[in-house]
Amino acid sequence: MFRKHCLLAGVLLSLCSPGFAKPLRIQTGIDESKLAVNLLSEAVRRSPIYSELEYAYGDDPEPATNKLIADVKTGALDIVWLGTTSDYEQEMTALYFPIYRGLLGMRIALVEQDKQDILAQVRTFPEMKNYIPCQGKIWSDTFILEENGIVVAKSMKYHNLFAMLEADRCHYFPRGTFEAYAEAERYPEYNLAVDKHVLFRYKMPSFFFVSRENEALAQHLSAIFDEMIDDGTFAKLFFANPEVNNALKQANLNTRTIFDLHNNDLSTKTQSLPDRFWFNPLTDRY
Repeated sequence: MFRKHCLLAGVLLSLCSPGFAKPLRIQTGIDESKLAVNLLSEAVRRSPIYSELEYAYGDDPEPATNKLIADVKTGALDIVWLGTTSDYEQEMTALYFPIYRGLLGMRIALVEQDKQDILAQVRTFPEMKNYIPCQGKIWSDTFILEENGIVVAKSMKYHNLFAMLEADRCHYFPRGTFEAYAEAERYPEYNLAVDKHVLFRYKMPSFFFVSRENEALAQHLSAIFDEMIDDGTFAKLFFANPEVNNALKQANLNTRTIFDLHNNDLSTKTQSLPDRFWFNPLTDRY
C-alpha cells in the first residue's frame, strides 16, 4: 500500500518518506462529529505523505464559502468540502466521492420552536413557495431553490442565517438531513426546532476540492477513498457518524411531504457517478 500511494502521488513521490510527512490543512476541525473530518482523519492515517490534520481557521466553525474557495486556490488550504456546482468543478479539482452519499440533497428545515408546525398544512409546491427560506448567498442550494422558483433570503455569513430566522426575515432554514438536528442542539440560543413535515429532495453531492495546481493531492486522496469504499471503511464511518446516525433515527423521512427539485447545474461527471456511492434512506435498509 505504501508503494501504491507513492506512485499515485506523482510529483509528491519525493515526499513519500516519514521524514517529509506534513500536515494536511483543512477548513475546520472544531466539530469532530463532521463526517468530512472523520474521512480526512482516516485518509491521513493511511497516507505516507500527511502526518495529521491542521485546522487553518482555528475556532471559526464556518468560514464564508468565498473565503474557502479563495484560500484553496492560493494554497492557504489544501482541501475544502462543498456542495458541488459546475463552476466549482471548473475552478478547482473535485474528488468525485459524495461525502454524505446524497443526504446533503435531502433537505429538512430548521424553524423557530414556537412555530414548529408552520409547514404542517403544506401539501403542494405552490403552497410551499409562499414560505421564504434563508440560505447562504453563494451556496449551491440557493441557486437550486431559486431556479425552482423559490424566493430566498440570503446572507454571506453562516451564523447570520440563524439570526435572520429568529428575526422572522425568513420562515425556515433548509439544511442537509444530517445537519439540522446537530445545529438545533449546537445553537440553543436561537430556540430552534426541526420541522417534521416537509422534505426537499434533489441531487447535490458534497465533494472534497483541491487546487487545480495540486493534482497530485487529488490523485493521492482519491486512491485512499477508493480503498475505503472497497474495504467497507467508508460505510462504517458513514453509519457510525453521530450527525448521520442521529438524523436517520429522528427524521422520519418517509412520513414527510416530499418536493423533488431540479438541479440543472450538475456536471456530466457528477451525474455519471456509480450507484455504489449513493445511499437513499427512503428505500435502502440501514
